Amino acid sequence: MSETSQTTGRSLKPTYRRLYAPLAVLAMAALGTAMCAGLGGTPAEDTGANQDVAATLEALQAELANAQATVEAAGSSQPTISAPESPTEATPAPVAAPGEKVEDTFDSDIGTFALGEGVQIKSGALFLGPFEQCAGDVAAFDSPIDCNAVCLTCGANLTNYNMTVDVAFAEGLSDKQFGALLRFVDQNGDSMLDREDYLLILAFDSFANRWSSWVHVPDAVRPWYDIKSGPAGMRGQNSPNRLEVKATNNGRMIDVFLNDKRLVKFTADAPQPGETLVEDWMESGAVGLVALDRRVQARYDNFVLEPLP
Repeated sequence: MSETSQTTGRSLKPTYRRLYAPLAVLAMAALGTAMCAGLGGTPAEDTGANQDVAATLEALQAELANAQATVEAAGSSQPTISAPESPTEATPAPVAAPGEKVEDTFDSDIGTFALGEGVQIKSGALFLGPFEQCAGDVAAFDSPIDCNAVCLTCGANLTNYNMTVDVAFAEGLSDKQFGALLRFVDQNGDSMLDREDYLLILAFDSFANRWSSWVHVPDAVRPWYDIKSGPAGMRGQNSPNRLEVKATNNGRMIDVFLNDKRLVKFTADAPQPGETLVEDWMESGAVGLVALDRRVQARYDNFVLEPLP
């Protein structure tokens, strides 16, 4: 059975040129010339004819030598087989580097948030919760609390930034709180809340339709305290609410809006009218999403984080 190339389908055996017919023609021409020269004529004519015959035979010998060399070269050469092209590898979805603008519509997982138990993407949105135990269930804890989703591609040391996201109560206990991480200083980088971590949160209670703000102070005996709260003006279940958070003044001021209405303006400095002082403050950190209580699920969509100068 003859071998064939996988790419062309042609035989892999060498192909030789058919040089025998041209050689036969040349030989017959030489013989005819020689016979014509020997059939008479004057001695002078015979001499010229003999010279012509000699020249013709010499040319034929050269042609024959060239043809023989070509045949030998064709017989010794190996056919060239083209290697099959390797399949094109899929290009991974681009992931923003820290310091760049991050946008995620949650049509698929592009690595903005780590998915897992209690954090999943479905129906074009990110769903957070429900969890069995969260920070609101215990006053002090020895084990880390994993009821949040930290933005992995936004950077861990944001100072000035603008973050927007659509947020809504999805299902579960409507009096339990969920919201956003405004500043998270994760000392060991495990994306979970430990005793030594700092946290500034804005959360929503959809049953009471109110917002509240919380700080977790690192290594404190009573690490949690409530800063301020007020009416939220949230829309109904699964109806998106546009949350906007803007950190400025070298990370020392954070302004929070819901559906284009200002909820609160935090500051680390002496507060001006309309500002709320936060005494325990960190000027940089990560951002993300959070559930303060168990058995509540929140829906997030159209997440955008843009670092500001």
